[in-house]
This record gives sequence, structure tokens and C-alpha cells, in this order.
Amino acid sequence: MSELHIELDDPSVTIGTEVAMFSISVIGLLFNGLVVYITLFRHKSRHIAIWIMAFIAMLDIGFALTVIATQISKWVTLHQVLANPRFCQYSGLVYMLSVITSIDAVGILSLIRCIAIVYNVSIRGIYWYITIGLLLIFNTIFSIFGVIYEIMRVMPSQAYCQPSFRKNPFSKLYSIVIIGKFFLMLFIVITSYILITIKYCKLLSAFNSKSNATKDCSVGTRPTLVFQRGVIIRLIVLVFMYMLCFLPELLTLVYNLATNTQRDPIADAISGATMNLTILVNSVFVLFYHEETQGILISLLPSWIYRTNSDADIFNTSDFKINTDP
Repeated sequence: MSELHIELDDPSVTIGTEVAMFSISVIGLLFNGLVVYITLFRHKSRHIAIWIMAFIAMLDIGFALTVIATQISKWVTLHQVLANPRFCQYSGLVYMLSVITSIDAVGILSLIRCIAIVYNVSIRGIYWYITIGLLLIFNTIFSIFGVIYEIMRVMPSQAYCQPSFRKNPFSKLYSIVIIGKFFLMLFIVITSYILITIKYCKLLSAFNSKSNATKDCSVGTRPTLVFQRGVIIRLIVLVFMYMLCFLPELLTLVYNLATNTQRDPIADAISGATMNLTILVNSVFVLFYHEETQGILISLLPSWIYRTNSDADIFNTSDFKINTDP
């Protein structure tokens, strides 16, 4: 019996998506490697938020390595490796497990920051560890069952493997759970940072009112109103980046399930590439939105790069102390 031969339906879409995902993964691998180094070896703080940042970075490293390895395998074999069912099942397993667990951890981290900053409430770290541990166990078992029921398939763009949501009863259950988790975590992330933005605006507005001299007030070297606008813009950018990562995949899933149609290759390519961006967005959040991490990052650069900006004030989400230690 002759072996199955794979031919690309739309080579430009497939190769373009693969190159985009490969490039994002290489950059994400470097950024998240830097995050792991800073959080584990250079950070003075050891509260739960720092450990979750390191955990997310390690998940993203696993995600990036999976994408890099699968893309190289396809290029070396001229995409004939896609004819091997095990390749798609196991690469899809690691892909989905890394993505959904990383998203869960991002949602938990956002919730921790929201509770601490907005409500000034500290919850013992052990409870967060248990929550993340249970989610990891659930995601692992759930994904393994996905492989057992062989729900992974080559996606229409032929650039990566993901679950088929109509193959069998378990694949339908898998789709409901995954979509529900995605929407829940996206809601938590967006809501958390909207509430944090409102909190900062209220605090700065109160500061302006008490001073009765708005033009003369400053935060660091910048006027208060300029700083306030910077706070709003940076948090809105963060929310937008996460929406850019998650919404294309979610909207495509919901549309295809609601209309009982197959996914368009171009829509699939966009969804795959934007989901891949999460490994960059997560690392950018840790490296540029956290004061101590940003300070460590700057100290690693040659002095001539940051000498002229050494007195600049950079907004970060840790200007308020986050008491998450047990």
C-alpha cells in the first residue's frame, strides 16, 4: 500500500503562516528565557505573582519550542510529516496544553493583581498555588484524553495541528470546555485591568483635587495629568494586546460552531498567528510592566543605551504594593 502523500492546498498561506509562527516563537523564546532568568535568579521578591510570571514564561518556552520543532520537521520533510497521525496528535497535545495552561495562569495573575490593587485584599499564596496546580492537572488529563480519542487534526491552513470540534462526542465536549475557559480567562484579564485603570485614575484624580494646583503637581519628572494619561494608555494597550491574541481564535470558533461551517484557511492562519503572539505579550507584560523586573532588565543593558533616560519615570502595575505572600 502506498504511503499518503501530502500536498499543500494553498502554499502561500501555509508557508506564510509557518514563517510568522516560527519567527514569533524564536523571539518569544528569547524574551521568555530572559523572563525566567530575571524572575528566578535576579528578582529579590518571592511572592506568588513572581512565581506565576516564571511559570507562564516556562510554559511559553515549551510552547515556542513545540512550534519551532514542528515547523522545522515540516520543512525538512517537505510537509510529509503531516501524514503521520502521531505527529499531529502529540504536537497538538503539547500545543493546546501549553496554550490553555498559560492562559489560565495569565488569568490567575490578573486576578491576583486586581484583588490586591483595587480591593487591597491579600489572599494566601498557597490557595493560588493549589488553584494553578488543579488547573494544570485538569488541562493535562483533558488533553491526554484528546489524544486518546484522536481529536487533533491538521488545520485548514496546514500550518499547525489543533482539536477537531466535530469528530466525536469527546471532541464536542472538548470544544465547549475550551471555548468556555478562553472566554472566562479573557473576561478576567480584561475586567481586571479595566478595574486597575479605574483605580489609578481615581487615585490620581484625588491627588489632583487635594493639591489644588494641578499644573504644578508631578509624579517623578512628569506632570500628574501626563502621568495619568500614560497610565490609561499603557493599560489600554495591554488589554488590546491580549484581545488581539485571543479574540480571533474565539470568534472563529464560535462562528464555525454556530454556522456549522468549516474554518477558512486564511481565518485559520490569522487565528494561529495571533494565538502565537501570546508568548510575546506575556513576556512584554513581565519585562515592561513591572518595576523591579524593568529595573533589572535595564541594568543588563550597556550603560550607553539607558544613560540618557536614567531619570525617566516608567509606569508599571506594581506602583502599589501587592501583598500576596502567605
